Amino acid sequence: MNINNTKTHFAPPDRKDYKAIVKEAEIFSSNNEVSSVIDAIPHKSVILNEERQIIYANSAMLEFSDVKSFSEILGKRLGELLACIHSKDMEAGCGTSKNCRLCGAGKAIMEAQRLNRLIGDECRICKMTKENIIDYRDYEVKVSPIGLDDYDFYLLTINDISSKERVKNLENIFYHDIKNLAGGMGGIIHLLQNENDREVKKEYVTHLKDASSMLLTMIDSQLELIHAERGDFKVVLSPIESSSFVDSTLNQMKNHPVSKNIVFKIEEHIPFGFVTDLRLISQVAINMIKNAAEASEDNSTVGIAIKLEENQVILTVHNDGYIPEDIQHQIFNYSFSTKGSGRGIGTYGMSLIAKRYLEGDIHFESDSVNGTDFILEIPFKDIDSYDITP
Repeated sequence: MNINNTKTHFAPPDRKDYKAIVKEAEIFSSNNEVSSVIDAIPHKSVILNEERQIIYANSAMLEFSDVKSFSEILGKRLGELLACIHSKDMEAGCGTSKNCRLCGAGKAIMEAQRLNRLIGDECRICKMTKENIIDYRDYEVKVSPIGLDDYDFYLLTINDISSKERVKNLENIFYHDIKNLAGGMGGIIHLLQNENDREVKKEYVTHLKDASSMLLTMIDSQLELIHAERGDFKVVLSPIESSSFVDSTLNQMKNHPVSKNIVFKIEEHIPFGFVTDLRLISQVAINMIKNAAEASEDNSTVGIAIKLEENQVILTVHNDGYIPEDIQHQIFNYSFSTKGSGRGIGTYGMSLIAKRYLEGDIHFESDSVNGTDFILEIPFKDIDSYDITP
């Protein structure tokens, strides 16, 4: 008997009821030859039924799942077993949310069912930690059909490739950009060596200084992200005045290449004081503004607003661009960017710092009419009443 759940954005939502699941589990586990082979697989493996529900798990998966008995995961789907945050987006669970349309595991299962052959893919599972921080794990997924006693089952194996992906992303993001920038600096030096006009030389020197500053910023940003992920940052609280903070942040952006041909507009507000870590909130704010400028056309306006509302300090950065829906679902993922494969530490780092160190959150709103707002919210800590003694 199937339990009908009609709402889905991707995979069929229906599930078998518990009685039917138990029967399928018994049928599979009673075949000692097949189950012994599954248990011998070194990778974490499960057997799924046609509704993508787990009816068997090998010892590697049970150990990884940290469960006391298989009954705790019987009938679950993969995302529910791995505690994927998107498995709770819809009532029907794993495979039915909008985010699931981008999941490599979900697509591999669907393709294996459709083509009745082995399908491989990669997926990223987003899991909420005890510290309320989203942890990303990358997996290689393989799904293969298994026919048994007129039942269609599917063997699914996962292999954690997070370390491999991080190294690849570091190479694509950091080394790629460093090489390009260093190459540009080399070109400027070559032009300087062959230029006699003093004014032109001064212009080249200015460009070289800008490139050098950007190079140092890129190195510092990468180191900051590594430290943030490790939990190495020590939060240092200091008093901040809202207007001065916004002015100072924009001054740091003035010489950045993305700021050229962009008009920055600071929304009027009643100035107020608050307490937080100045270095960390500045880093998040600068990235918000930089991303908005990069997403804007020449001569566009980027708006910056800060306000105190319902005991929250709210910083909003606006641009007129629109983020397509398929990109919206990935915007805070590690390594995702619209700039190309393997790019884009910025939004991930912003979210990490906001949640782990500033005790806040960052989100966005985007539509084709009103443009895009990135919004940072942190708890308000009053200068007069909050102890900032180290």
